Order: sequence, then C-alpha cells, then structure tokens
Amino acid sequence: MVASTLICPNCGSNLLFDIEKQSFCCGSCDSQFAEKELHEAREAYGDEFEKYSCPSCGASVVTERGNAASFCAFCGNHIVVTAKVHAGDCPPKKIIPFKKTRLEAEETYRKMCKGYPFLPSAFKGEGHLQELQSIYVPFWLYSAGRNGEMLAECEIIEQWSDSSYDYVKTDTYEVLRAGEIGFQNIPYDASEMMDDQKIHTIEAFEFDAAVPYSPSYLSGHSIAIPDSPMDKMDRDFELRTNKELEAELKNSMRNYSRISVKSSKTHANRLTKEYAVFPIWLHTCEYHKKQYTFLMNGQTGQYIGNLPMDKKKIGISFGVIFAAVSTVTFLIQEALLWWY
Repeated sequence: MVASTLICPNCGSNLLFDIEKQSFCCGSCDSQFAEKELHEAREAYGDEFEKYSCPSCGASVVTERGNAASFCAFCGNHIVVTAKVHAGDCPPKKIIPFKKTRLEAEETYRKMCKGYPFLPSAFKGEGHLQELQSIYVPFWLYSAGRNGEMLAECEIIEQWSDSSYDYVKTDTYEVLRAGEIGFQNIPYDASEMMDDQKIHTIEAFEFDAAVPYSPSYLSGHSIAIPDSPMDKMDRDFELRTNKELEAELKNSMRNYSRISVKSSKTHANRLTKEYAVFPIWLHTCEYHKKQYTFLMNGQTGQYIGNLPMDKKKIGISFGVIFAAVSTVTFLIQEALLWWY
C-alpha cells in the first residue's frame, strides 16, 4: 500500500483529490488546484518511499517519506512506518482517477447489506463504513498479436432411410486453419494481496479515461504495490490468448458434424506491457476468524462482495417459523376433531 500526502501551496494543509470537482482541494483554505499547477508540490516530496510489512496481515505496504504512521487498507490495522525504499522498480505510466465518490461507495455497500437479512448487528452501524478505503490497484496491461495454425480431422455425416434400410454416409476431410488475433490492454492484477477473481469480476475499466500518471492523484488514497511475479502473469496471458485463438480457429471450421484437432501451434508477437493503476473502493473485515471483502470499481461502480450471516438470528427466525407452523397445525387438528 502507498499512502500519499500532498501539501497545499497556500496554507500547508493536506490536499485531497475531489472526485466530483476533478481537482485538488484544500479543506483548510478552500483552495483548488489543477494537476498541472502542482508541479512544485510534487517535486517537494520526491520519489523516496518508506516500506513496511503490516504486523497484522503481512501485506507489503509503502508510504511517502516523512509519514510516521499509516493505515493498512487490507486489514484495517494502524501501523508505524520505519524502513525507506523506492516505490517499486517501474513507476506507473497511466492512471484512471477516481470517479465514484465515497458517498456513492457507501450507498452501494448499504445496498449490498440489504440483501443479507441475517447480517450481524455489528455490520449495520454507520461506523462500520469508516473502514471503507479508496485504493489504487496496480495492473500490467498486456498487448500483443497472436498467430497460429490448427490442423484437424473433420467429418460430415449424413443419415437417411428408405423402406428397407437405414443409411449413414461419412466424408472425412483434413482441414487446416491459420489466423491472427490482436489483444489490446488485457489487464492483470499485479498485487498479491488482492483477490484476482474478485478483481476480474469488477473489471471492464474504460481505458479512454486514463491519463498520464502523476503522484498527485494519490493524495488522500492508498496504492497497492506491484508484487505479483511477472513470470506468472506472462504465463497466464500466454495461456489465455492461446485458448482464445484456438477457439476462434476451431469455430471457423463450420458445417462439420465432428471435429478432432490433430495439432495446434500459436505464438505471440509485438508483445508490450504497460504498468498502470486503477481505482478501487475496498472494505475488508473479519468475523469469527473469516475475512469478508467488498470491492467496487472506482470508475464504473461495478461491485462484488460477501457478508457474514448471524447464526443466532437464523436460529431465532427458524424457531419463530417452526413455532408458528406448529401453532397453525395444532389449530387445524383441533378444528378437524371438533368438526367430526
């Protein structure tokens, strides 16, 4: 995690990026600044960072030089920063600034909670929303062309009958297909602490809204460091694009009754990778030693999450239902006995 602090040039208070105004605002003197006006402020804090491990969950966290304490967005633990390091080997090239405000994220979280009738009482208080964090998640954007060829044995089967016999005719063909597919900005979550499946669910970022990276946008937010192994993401991209190209080559073999692939070869070309950071609203909490997470796309509002259920409330509800059913059954039995 990287916690970023930007200083107001007018009064020295913290500047925060206002999502609605799309500018940097000071809560003390009400000053507003565009990103280009903050060049001197950005130079003031440079590119040295302090790094630490959260003692509660073990997440790798970094914060800008001079920050003495921070907040782990993964587990909510308050910690003290000690060691100093750079913010990674490669700075981001692009960033998508937050579009969804805290109020919108809170309302979405409340909406999700309404779908859990047996939600523990501790999760219903407004104070619980204070743990909602705005965090930039690092992504590697893969772009490449992948070409290949596929050889298959294909059959066309015809069946018909007359008054005496049933007939089956099978024509067998050797079919060769070749082609190329282009892949542009395929995102891969580069943070080990984030759940890849959940991140994938809320993806579909609008890349046209991306702007050149500036640390000014991190003001008031956190950023997860890119610590996922690059070779793992490379393998995942290769497998994913192989699968999609092979599916397209096979789909091009139309009008055959049966297709048996004999061989397939693919390879990537013009491979490029770009490091970017995208906005996420994150809420994590622990209940009965199990972690529950809410994620919301800070640009589009797409969200996913899970919440616990209070077993006592479930037990009480079923007890009330059972008692009500038992009472109704007893009354029906009594009515039938009286009738007869």
